[in-house]
Amino acid sequence: MKQIIIKSVLLLNVLVMSGKAFAYDFKVDGIYYDILSDTTCEVTKENLNYEYDGDIIIPEQVTYRRKTMRVTAIGGAAFSGNTGLTSVEIPNSVTTIGLNAFTGCTGLTSIDIPNSVKNIGEEAFSGCIGLRNLNIEDGGESLGIDVTSFNDCPIEWLYLGRDFRCHEVGYGDNSPFAEMGTLTNVIIGNLVTEIGKKAFYHCWKLTSVDIPNSVESIGDYAFLLWPYKC
Repeated sequence: MKQIIIKSVLLLNVLVMSGKAFAYDFKVDGIYYDILSDTTCEVTKENLNYEYDGDIIIPEQVTYRRKTMRVTAIGGAAFSGNTGLTSVEIPNSVTTIGLNAFTGCTGLTSIDIPNSVKNIGEEAFSGCIGLRNLNIEDGGESLGIDVTSFNDCPIEWLYLGRDFRCHEVGYGDNSPFAEMGTLTNVIIGNLVTEIGKKAFYHCWKLTSVDIPNSVESIGDYAFLLWPYKC
């Protein structure tokens, strides 16, 4: 009997913790938020349900209980699993896109990453099997991207407006775009100064790359097409 009681208590604790993990602080115009500070908040999801659908425009700021807060992040798993989501407009106030933020959003076909974003988390867009156009807006500050951020995304067209880096230890020689077998066109923006090692390694369908004069260095194997080098 004692073991049964202990197991029941443990299960209850897990359920409570899960509820807290997916709880939200407030909702405005159909979007759920968690409060980060007196002046900032992040987009989150409503418990374990999948309510986001259609076209979503995230505002730069929201007002809750007469307090205006700036939207600075898209939290972990905020939109994950919302297969009916067709587009998301990310404001220029967001600095972080969390891990699994858009995982499995199969209805997304295009995404714009504003120059305010400093980091894109692990598997942030993983499994977005309809995502074909990626626009990383021009910016002077380098963008931290997890090597898994765009796993299983059939991206065909990429505009890269910023230098980028993989921010995990041990992945310095890799790129989120390496071995992206669907990629056909890449345009490099005028603020990009380097194309890193293996940046577009084994992108075997790549037929067009525009490289501006701003690029000062191109890393080893950046455009290597195994077994031949471009």
